[in-house]
Amino acid sequence: MKTCWKNFYIVLLLLISLGNFFLILFFVGRIYKYSNESEKSSEICSSHLLVGAEYGNPYVVQEFYRGIKKVCEENNAVAELLVPEIETEKESLSEWCEYAEFVCADAILLFSEDDSFKVRPLSDVHGKFIPVIVAGIADPSGAQISTVMTDVFAQAQAAAEEIISNGWKNPLAIFRSNFRSKIPFQIIQEIEKNLSVLSDRTVSVGTYRLFSDDIIYDEVRQILPGFVRDKKVDVILAYSASDINIIAQSIVELNLADRVSVIGFDQNEKTENFIDNGIVRCVAGADPFLMGKNSADEFFEWKKTGLAKQKCFVNAKISGGNRG
Repeated sequence: MKTCWKNFYIVLLLLISLGNFFLILFFVGRIYKYSNESEKSSEICSSHLLVGAEYGNPYVVQEFYRGIKKVCEENNAVAELLVPEIETEKESLSEWCEYAEFVCADAILLFSEDDSFKVRPLSDVHGKFIPVIVAGIADPSGAQISTVMTDVFAQAQAAAEEIISNGWKNPLAIFRSNFRSKIPFQIIQEIEKNLSVLSDRTVSVGTYRLFSDDIIYDEVRQILPGFVRDKKVDVILAYSASDINIIAQSIVELNLADRVSVIGFDQNEKTENFIDNGIVRCVAGADPFLMGKNSADEFFEWKKTGLAKQKCFVNAKISGGNRG
């Protein structure tokens, strides 16, 4: 009888030991699983990048964001786009910078068309430095670690070649009265230099500032016939996509398509229609997708090495004209 009880206790102890053994294995497995999941989670979101822009040109902003997302996918990072929901909302780039500090973002990549915008040094609530990269134009004395810019020389060369190939003699650049950026005027200067070299004569580009700031459709319709018929303007240069489209639409409605064409330096979906029907002969603009891609590349290079290019130039995107 004692032997039976003794064997019973031995079996019971063995069962308890095996139970403890498997229990330990279970917890070790769970710990290992959670450890792996934590590591994978860390890998999936190695960096949280904010992408900020004012309303501007939605087509350009989306392409800029798409370029950034492509690089983020390759680097296990997350990009979050910040834009006003409607055009009348006026969230500024400065407000997006404040938001980046509040959420402790790893970086903020901004699309700016304002060369007076100055980036201030950013840090999160823990005092950690937040790098800022600007695509487009901004005050060069700002605290951005890098500025990704379109090659204005390529834009000017493409426009000049289009003017020469079509035999146009009297180009006119039209701007809104509140336009302040220096970049289009730099492009015009470069166009004049290219035209002088290509045509072996001094060529000047006329400029005209519209009186209105926002509603320019009526004014464009009023001034176009005089410029085309009296001053023999045969090609109009326009900077923003909205201005290009208004000028092109006015040319169609005034039946001037056989006498004057448009060269632009920005585009959206509507501009592509005017390129297709030949009213807009050439757009030598920014490539927002490449600007986004290069902006993200600059961040990850800075993250890896602590260094970034102060200025990074992106080739112009040529649509229409002799470039196709």
